[in-house]
Amino acid sequence: MNRGQRRRLPKDVREVADNAHCPDCDSEAEVTEPVTGFYYLQIRHDDTCPWFNTHRKANNQ
Repeated sequence: MNRGQRRRLPKDVREVADNAHCPDCDSEAEVTEPVTGFYYLQIRHDDTCPWFNTHRKANNQ
């Protein structure tokens, strides 16, 4: 999501997206709006993220 797209988000959605990150890696957050008024936040972890690797092992992924 580029800066212009982020600025067009509603303020409360923008605040969540700006503060959503993983403390263990340099994750990226992406907000999409698949349906008008419904926002989906996806956190993309690094492949080396210890939290994400533990999560995948715990869920057999």
